[in-house]
Amino acid sequence: MKTLTISIPDSLKIDHKEATLYLVEKLYEVGKISIDQGAELLGMTRKSFMDLLSSYGVSFDYPVSYPD
Repeated sequence: MKTLTISIPDSLKIDHKEATLYLVEKLYEVGKISIDQGAELLGMTRKSFMDLLSSYGVSFDYPVSYPD
């Protein structure tokens, strides 16, 4: 796995966790990673990641019932 280092202006007032969340959400949105990969990168369950995507208005095509 690669490590990415970026500089974020203090004026944005976001921490490492929030920046990671935004990056993973966008990677999913543009089709670079799957729901399972996104959940793994964020250390959460598939359902939690799907709920997060939904809260950001990101649509996905996934069965309604999803085992964890």
